[in-house]
Amino acid sequence: MDTEVKNKKTSFAPGIKLLLLGVIALALLIPQVFIDLLVDNRKEMAEDVREELARSWGGEQYVRPLWLAFHKLDERGKETDDMVYIQADSVRMNVEVTTSERTRGFYSAILYHATLRVSGYFNPALLKGKEGEDINVNPDGYLCTAIREPMGLKSNFVVKMGGKDYALQVSSIPQPFVNTCLAAPFNGERDSAGYFAYTYELNGYKNLEFYVQTPATDVSLTMHYPNPAFSGDCLPDERTITDSVTTARWKLYASTSLFPQVMVKERSDRYYDYDEDKERSFIVSTQFTDVYYRAIERSLKYAILIIVFTFLTFFFTDTLSKTNMPMIGYLLTGVAILLFYTLLLSLSEYLPFGWAYFLSSVAIISMIGIYFWSFIRSLKATGVCVGILVLLYLFLYIILQMDAFPLLVGSLFLFVVLGVVMYLSRKLTW
Repeated sequence: MDTEVKNKKTSFAPGIKLLLLGVIALALLIPQVFIDLLVDNRKEMAEDVREELARSWGGEQYVRPLWLAFHKLDERGKETDDMVYIQADSVRMNVEVTTSERTRGFYSAILYHATLRVSGYFNPALLKGKEGEDINVNPDGYLCTAIREPMGLKSNFVVKMGGKDYALQVSSIPQPFVNTCLAAPFNGERDSAGYFAYTYELNGYKNLEFYVQTPATDVSLTMHYPNPAFSGDCLPDERTITDSVTTARWKLYASTSLFPQVMVKERSDRYYDYDEDKERSFIVSTQFTDVYYRAIERSLKYAILIIVFTFLTFFFTDTLSKTNMPMIGYLLTGVAILLFYTLLLSLSEYLPFGWAYFLSSVAIISMIGIYFWSFIRSLKATGVCVGILVLLYLFLYIILQMDAFPLLVGSLFLFVVLGVVMYLSRKLTW
């Protein structure tokens, strides 16, 4: 008799109890924000470790074709600080990329080694003026290119042109780009400019970017990596992706390149007369970006729905069975749901995401099920609630694995859940 009186005194009307559950659900959004920050912190820490590994290997790299550089002469034939840059007419590249995985602790980085075989052609007529006269430049020029990270250059850079070898080395000559310049003297030989070829090796991390600077660019790529990402201004014209090798080809012509073949940098200009922001390029990336961090971030967006659905399940079971689960029970259940995400985060750093999700969900569902049974003491009602929780976490996992139609599936699921809630609410006295 005393127990019945106590339950009656501490119970709430269904409407008031549902309102209090809404307040608890909103309050749980505060610790959810901190879990989201924790995920961001772990993701940044992982990227810092990868950047550190990449610094000793070679960071993100880019590939630029060769160009010729000459100092302009004044009216008296004296060399000035003005520069003239001549781009090649055409460039063809055959690129082979192999990848390797390096680890530090439980963090991994995908590093690549690229072998580039390049050939092309310089048109000597570009050094002629409008009336066929030579542009007034010093005949002692330079054969140049640029790279982003010199640490990643793993071979000599020797260009064969006109029957001669030109060994390019790091140089401080004025150049149109802000990265490291490689150059070799091209003394008095501008008439011998023509067909060229060279091969070099480059280590890098994550992105390999190709700049389109010539009227005709043909790049063939073979990459020993199963799932690269293609981005930038130009997607490949052809590509084949298998479990171990990816091949792709870009064929780009004059309409693609925004580079003028002859560029002039005046001494009064800090940069040459060309907008660097309008450069066109395309990127091949190993795209190793911690899929599980992104999956956890996505799952956190559904945390409030999991909490609300769990509260509704307990609310209807509790109300219809005329038990009296205290509000602290709902609060602790919500905390347990949030603990699922920290478990998932910590386990994902050691296990595949699927296994981490399975173990985390089993642990939390078991904890909540046992806790709920301690209040209602009914195996049947507890089994129903646990079954609904299993469906919720299974639904969440399916949503996380979907690349297409997640919004449609989620909307249909919410529609069904709302219909069930409306049906059950008919039997309550509010």
